[in-house]
Amino acid sequence: MISSFSYVEQEEVTWLMDLLKNWMYPNNYLGIFTDYTVYLLVILTPFIILLSPVLVILGCIYLSNFLLNIYKIKIKVKGDDYLSKSWDTGRRAVLYLWDMYGTVWHGYEVHGMDKVPEGPGLVVFYHGAFPLDYFYFVSRLYLQTGRLCQSVVDYHFSKIPGIKLFYKVHGLTHDGREECVEILRKGYLLGVLPGGAREALFSDENYSLLWGSRKGFAHVARDAKVGHLSGCMNVPDGQLFLYMEGFQSNFAPM
Repeated sequence: MISSFSYVEQEEVTWLMDLLKNWMYPNNYLGIFTDYTVYLLVILTPFIILLSPVLVILGCIYLSNFLLNIYKIKIKVKGDDYLSKSWDTGRRAVLYLWDMYGTVWHGYEVHGMDKVPEGPGLVVFYHGAFPLDYFYFVSRLYLQTGRLCQSVVDYHFSKIPGIKLFYKVHGLTHDGREECVEILRKGYLLGVLPGGAREALFSDENYSLLWGSRKGFAHVARDAKVGHLSGCMNVPDGQLFLYMEGFQSNFAPM
């Protein structure tokens, strides 16, 4: 009786195992899928490593946008004036995270912060492959002085989904010359990277400027009658040196 019961129980277990095996390995598709997954992983690994800095930066941007949304809901910020004082605390918290990231990961330093003009001014930077040094500067400037430097960015950057609040709160713009002049006339600092994507992709290890015939920023400075602040980055040491140049001595009428 006992042996008969054990035999029936064993048959049920065997039947269950066969059922699970057929469900998990229908025509051995799972094994084939696993082989292709390993193959694709091997092929894509170099690209994942290559793009990992971009993914990290995008992750930080999305995290910043998420924190700003939490701040907006918690404080119940209303209206479309994203540069108002009601956003100061949220903006400061996010920029503090960026500044801490730059300090810990890149040993970022700024020398010559006293060169930043009291009034409006144009901040001109070299566009590296990843212009983190510029955003670190914007963060450090705001944390030390409370002054927001608005920035001109590529049009396609504004089309990245899910970062609208980050885009607005930090004063990013892709509008033309008239909008830039208006920003300066309101008393803000305005950051521009004239080389753009071309400089980021094709400049060499000597950080050669690839501005070509791009003189729009000079026209903006002339029309707004402001000076410009240039940044020189010492990459191995993570140090940024600033120097101020006046409008009159640098921009001839064009």
